[in-house]
This record gives sequence, structure tokens and C-alpha cells, in this order.
Amino acid sequence: MTQVDDEFAVLADLRAAEEHSMTETLVATDQVVQGCPFQREAIEVRVLDESDLPIADVLIELAKTADQVVRTKSDAYGQARFDGLLPGEYELGLPLTDRGAWSLIETIPLGHKRTSTGDAPWSTPSPPEEVDAHTVILGECLASIAFERGFLPETIWNFGPNLSLRSGRKDGHILHPGDLLKIPSRQRKIITATTGNRYDLRRRGATASINLRFLDFVDQPITNAPYLLSIESSDGSEHPDCRGCTDSEGFVRSPIPATAIRGSVSVKVGEELHIVNFDLGYVNPIDELSGGQARLNNLGYSVGPEDGLLDEYTKAGLSRFQVENSMAITGQFDEKTKQTLNERFLS
Repeated sequence: MTQVDDEFAVLADLRAAEEHSMTETLVATDQVVQGCPFQREAIEVRVLDESDLPIADVLIELAKTADQVVRTKSDAYGQARFDGLLPGEYELGLPLTDRGAWSLIETIPLGHKRTSTGDAPWSTPSPPEEVDAHTVILGECLASIAFERGFLPETIWNFGPNLSLRSGRKDGHILHPGDLLKIPSRQRKIITATTGNRYDLRRRGATASINLRFLDFVDQPITNAPYLLSIESSDGSEHPDCRGCTDSEGFVRSPIPATAIRGSVSVKVGEELHIVNFDLGYVNPIDELSGGQARLNNLGYSVGPEDGLLDEYTKAGLSRFQVENSMAITGQFDEKTKQTLNERFLS
């Protein structure tokens, strides 16, 4: 072999070594581009009511497949977080809430909070619990029943099988203990959620409204009087007190939780402070004699026990009410009396 041949052989060996080195570098570089297989990210959720106040204890579900889900509940701030997720898209929903009762408000990037560690505790989803009827108990109303069942009040009230009850009661917010409400099946709703984001959801039907009117001793509205409204809910959750002034008609008008069961309102008139405590959902419908008695007692026409008996005390209170409202004095709960009493009581 000549010297020239030796030089070509050396060059060939160097070229082969260089190509091998480049191949290893390319493989290593390609592996880096694919990313670390242990990288994990998060998805956060916040649940708010119609007044943008947080709602606690709402069940939230994140699904990777039909057989792999993670469930958690919103905390006192309406927040929940799913950690240990591989980057990508998932299905997000409220499994115990009908599709018409919630919606997506906003999607917000998490920024530095997007990363997480560990692995999400995936499990098999539980079969949905369905209830086809609900018997009303004392203290319940349509708003509270609908919220607990995951519906909007109108969805239950307008459900076909409730036609007969709807015809008899007129107002779904005032029901009688023992009334039977038919409950429709919940319809599932999901949204696509991508890791690294927070999803703000609106739970509709989480609030009702209250209208309290304050009149002076000659039945004139007490206007522009400062008030403080406090509400207690059946689930024991805390709600911020509401402050304001009575309007031009003497009303305190305020949203309240659908689960509210009692409250207290303090109104300052001049130098005097008037405190009124009240229960919610405890007045029977106007078409029940006991409901008429409750309204008369509330308006100051004392009729004694709200027992559904048309005794002498009830007839006397009815007569006073009819006189002061320029009606025929019958001492009976006729249709005109019911209508006027309902208007004065505001429900």
C-alpha cells in the first residue's frame, strides 16, 4: 500500500468517526425535542353565582376518557384544582348539574401556576344518581329544590308531568308540604379544557330574590332608610351581609342564596332601629286556608294559629282586612279576598 493509499484510509476512518458522532448527536437532540415524559400541568376551576359570588361544595369532574375521571368539589372560595395532568385537552363538566344550569364565563391562563407534580388520581366514574320525584317538606320552595337537584327552577316547574300541580299552585315558589314535584333527567354538558388554564363557570339558579317592604303607621313607604340584611342557608354556608337603603317604594330588594331558610333585616328610621326576623319557605300557598292565615298574621290582622280552621278569630281578622281594603265584608276567603291578600303580602 502506497503512502497515498494510507492517507486515504486515515481520511476514511476520520469521516466514519465524524458521521457516527453526528448520528449520536442527532438522536440525543431529537430526544430533547420530545420533552420530558414526567412533565405535569394543572387545570383550575372557579364556580360563581349570578352575583359573581363563589359557590362552595359544587362537584366538578375532569375526564381523560370515558372510563378515567377525576372528581373534586369547589372550596369556600368556589375554587378547585386538578394537578398531575399530562399537557393536553380534557373534558370538564358539573356532573350533578343540568346543562341548562351552568355555563362558561371566561378562560384565564394560569401563568406560573400551570405546572404541577405527581399524577392525577384517575378513577372509574360513578353512575349518575337520578331522582324522578320529590315530596316537598316544610321550609322548601321551588328555588331550593331546583338548586339541590342541579336544575333551574323553571326547568322543573315547566316539566310536563308537573302540569296538574302548576295549575293548582299558580306560584311555584310557594308550595305546600306534601306536594309532589316530578324531576326530569339531568342532561349532560361538557366543555373542552386545556392544561395551563383556569375556567370560570357560572352556576345559574343559585340565587333567588327577596322583596321586603317597610311602611309607617299610616301605610306610607319608609324610603331611603339604611338597612342591613343577613341570611342563613340550610347548608350552613356563610353569606356576606347586604347593606343599602330602602327604595322609593320602601322596599329592601336583594338577591339571596337559593338555599336561604331564614334571615334578619335591620332598618334605621330616624334614631330608631327596627329589627325584623323572618323564615323563608314556611308560608303555605294562598289557596290553602293556613296560607291565608299566615299572610293575615304577617300583615298585622291577628287570627291566631295558622291551623287551616275558619274559626271566629280568623273570620274577625278577615273582616278587618276586608274593611280596611274597601271590600265586601264576608269573613270568608273568597277569590277577591285571596287576590287582594296576595297583592298586599307580595306573594
